Amino acid sequence: MHLRRFAILSLAASLLAALTATAAPPAPATKAQQAPPTRYSLWSVKGAHNTVYLMGSVHVLKADSYPLAPALEKAYAASKILVLEIDADSLNLPEVGEQMLSRGIYPDGQTLRTALPESLYVLVRQAATEAGLRMEMLDPMKPGLCAALLSSTKLGSAGYKPEYGLDTHFLARARKDGKTLMFLETLDFQISLFTGLSPALQEELLAQTILDLDQVETEAAALVAAWKQGDAAKLDSLLKESLDDFPDLAQVLLYDRNARWVPRIEALLAADKDCLVIVGAAHLVGAGSVVERLEAKGYKVEQVTTRR
Repeated sequence: MHLRRFAILSLAASLLAALTATAAPPAPATKAQQAPPTRYSLWSVKGAHNTVYLMGSVHVLKADSYPLAPALEKAYAASKILVLEIDADSLNLPEVGEQMLSRGIYPDGQTLRTALPESLYVLVRQAATEAGLRMEMLDPMKPGLCAALLSSTKLGSAGYKPEYGLDTHFLARARKDGKTLMFLETLDFQISLFTGLSPALQEELLAQTILDLDQVETEAAALVAAWKQGDAAKLDSLLKESLDDFPDLAQVLLYDRNARWVPRIEALLAADKDCLVIVGAAHLVGAGSVVERLEAKGYKVEQVTTRR
């Protein structure tokens, strides 16, 4: 789902540049000469009888983001159970589109033109023209849905598409491979998160989205690079930057959900099968993250690394 500015920008990609080999035969490695380990947006937690992997997802990626790093593939191969935020396949059901529209469209008689300040409506119209979208399509939409469409259109034109997203990729493979599937949330719940935002907050998000459209591709590339490098600090900085002005939104869309997911992950740790949990990368880094909450409960959470 991409009905929130920070989640749309919550991408990731681009691999840590490989170290160049020297032409001369290498000297025996000393501690000072050893290359730093390669990190991944992947963490492991040991249960009494199993391992639970936590993988940071990028919901929209480019086709050239594949193949994935071997460490990610290894975690998938080792896991009997795949846990995702929602069943993304359900997004293709006709009733889901109808539900989205029914909640994201104004009642009869109201439109963006009548609901927004004239100055913002002019900006929406300009952004729509640049994106090749007709105002006849956007006018009935509430600001949140309009912001999502503008953002996703911009990202799509740069090659970032949900069909290449990490969770979509692994969901399709898990169904084919016969793995057990579990979901942390329902689609109805996620839709309600976004369509339940106050009109004032939706308007503010739309205004900010339009201001940021020119930087979307640059920000996405930076997030992609940090994700593939497993740079948790950089990811945290980039992902949370867009939420600084929306603490209430961050609480609802990030921190409250993190708190609800931790008991579910603890239940997985109490079982006997290895599991792979894939959630948005923003949920696994920084203060209040799933990783930090598990550590506070006494679990040893280790970021997966490899040495060259």
